[in-house]
This record gives sequence, structure tokens and C-alpha cells, in this order.
Amino acid sequence: MDRMKLGNSLVNAKKITKEALKTALSMHEKIGGDFAPLLVKLGYISDKELTTTLAKLEGVHSIDISSLVIPAILVREIPRSVIEQHNVMPISKKDGQITLAISDVNNFEAIESIQFLTNCRVEPVLASKEAIRKAIIQFYNSEENRKFSSSDGITAYLDGSAEKFKVLQKAVIELLLEKKIISESELINKIDNIK
Repeated sequence: MDRMKLGNSLVNAKKITKEALKTALSMHEKIGGDFAPLLVKLGYISDKELTTTLAKLEGVHSIDISSLVIPAILVREIPRSVIEQHNVMPISKKDGQITLAISDVNNFEAIESIQFLTNCRVEPVLASKEAIRKAIIQFYNSEENRKFSSSDGITAYLDGSAEKFKVLQKAVIELLLEKKIISESELINKIDNIK
């Protein structure tokens, strides 16, 4: 959507001030990128308010996908690479039609790609870019965790092997330190307390 149209609509709806719009436009000229998310990053408007405003301007429905239960079987119909590339999330399917959460309802490439892959019609609903990104991360992290914790997951990998268990311990420790979940000193203190 044109940044001036969006900006003026937000000012007219008293969602942001004229000064805020002027600052955002100036910053956008310098750094480029998507204008709408910049307004959120600058703290001028919430992600939810922005999505609602964009939906009204585009004449489409908006949805807050953070509270939805995403059907795993539906998500698995679309390759992960396509979901991540287009930042979309299928949220329901009925009578050969998929309802697709998308941050740009004019992204016809994404819509056509998913129609082709699923052989279903696609009804786009507007959701915030950030909410979709979080839903994608949450979905695939929980998918990975299910695979990891399944009976044929880590238990099968270890297969009673002491050597593989040592490798797993080392990998877990390195990952905890790398992700800064625990510090080296905290880990050493914990080991000392267990002894």
C-alpha cells in the first residue's frame, strides 16, 4: 500500500500524529524497507491497530492469529519453504478453500503459489507480519520438539549407546551456552552441587 495513503489514513483516524508521520516518512526515505512495520517499530502504533487499519483500507478481513490453534495437518500440506518465503500461515480449510493469514493481501505470487500447491481456492485474511512470523516459529518449533521427544526420536538415536549419550550431553551443554540460557559458571556450580 502507498505509504502516503496509509499515513494520511492513520492521521485522519487519529491513530498517529502529523509529526509522527513526518518523522516516519523521513526515516523511511533514509532506510527504506516496508513503511507499515516501521510505524510499529517507532512505537507510533500497535501492530494490531495497524493491521486493523490496513484491513479497512484494503476492504478485507483481519485476524489476530496469536489466539488461534493452527491445524498441523493443514500446514503440512504446504512446504515450509513456501510458508517462510511468503510469511503466510494457513488457518482453516473448508469445501476446497483455504483461509490464509497473510500480511499483504496483494501478494498474488504467494496466493497463486499456495493455490497451485494445494489445488484449493485461497481466501486471504490480513494478519500482522510479526504475528505470522511468530506463528511460523511457534508451529515449527513445536513440530521439531514433537519429533525430538517421540519414542522413535532421541531414544532411538541413543539406542543404548554410551558414546552417543556423551555426544548428546556435550551437544546440549554447548547449545545451552551458545543460546546463553546458562552461563559456564552457573553450569559448573550446578555440577558441583550435584556431586
